[in-house]
Amino acid sequence: MNLYPGCKVRFLNDVGEGRVLSVSADSAVILRSDGFEEHFPLAELIPIIGEDVLAEALADADIRPKDAEVIRISKSETYTPRSDSMEVDLHIHNLVDNERTVSKDKILEIQLYHARRAVDHARKRKIRRLVLIHGIGQGILRTEIMKLLDGYDRLQYFDASYQKYGKGATEIELW
Repeated sequence: MNLYPGCKVRFLNDVGEGRVLSVSADSAVILRSDGFEEHFPLAELIPIIGEDVLAEALADADIRPKDAEVIRISKSETYTPRSDSMEVDLHIHNLVDNERTVSKDKILEIQLYHARRAVDHARKRKIRRLVLIHGIGQGILRTEIMKLLDGYDRLQYFDASYQKYGKGATEIELW
């Protein structure tokens, strides 16, 4: 695979795309389209040359990742650059184009990926309040989000405003 700084890539095992910043023998530093830098093994990168190979494969599977913006977490995301808070809706229909073709295990994985990215983004942008809207359902996503948040330091989380979200959201205070 011929990767070089500046070339555009998609990720084999992750949602999104980015540009190569640097390449070493077995990995590359990628500036993701959501503004984060991340190391990836070369085997997990697909260069975008002319026709997008991954987009064709996803079209065959009828699953398409959403295009990334500054941080495209969901259609209902309300982050503004000057705001001190951010709200992210983790319902799967806000994260992929066709949720009917995504398995339940993959749905949870995608939702947790976006929750993790939201926390990282909030930290990077010094956002003090983050609300993750997970819905009520069977409580699986809520439980997994709490496990995820337990792994972070310098934050506390609790149920978000019942009047605004019911029982379907978790509020995170970062410091």
